[in-house]
Amino acid sequence: MVYLMLLRHAKSDWSEEGTADIDRPLNPRGRRAAPEMARWMLEHHFLPDRVLCSSARRTRETLTRMQEEWAKAPANHEPQIHFIDRLYLAPPQTILETAIEHAQGASAILVLGHNPGMEMLATQLSQQHIEMPTCAIVVFEAKPTWPEDWWDSSSWSLVAHQRPKHA
Repeated sequence: MVYLMLLRHAKSDWSEEGTADIDRPLNPRGRRAAPEMARWMLEHHFLPDRVLCSSARRTRETLTRMQEEWAKAPANHEPQIHFIDRLYLAPPQTILETAIEHAQGASAILVLGHNPGMEMLATQLSQQHIEMPTCAIVVFEAKPTWPEDWWDSSSWSLVAHQRPKHA
């Protein structure tokens, strides 16, 4: 069984005029939502063994806040982390290609990225409209375990869709 988890970054700060989009940090709401989502993942046993994270500041900060919560778990969860430039504002095909490239040996992959690509991929794989507000997560289970079959949307089962309570 292989899980693919798609997580949109937590809410970013737009207050600094002139800050490049890729350099925007989290705002206070985002700094609260990321650990909340990490706790939800812990409670529901959706911990990744591999994280594929966009190189944008807001995705990296989201991950850092989540890791702080995962470290509190009894097993002190430390997934393998890859920061990947091409996940920044990536379209659905790039997101899935990247997951496939990093799937070997993983049982739970978390892709931390951006809309609209995350929402579009979640909708495509679930075959139903999925909204992905900031810090929302969608968890899929791959019916086949080999990633070459992942392009077929019938290869996926939607397991969970969660958004932070205070996002």
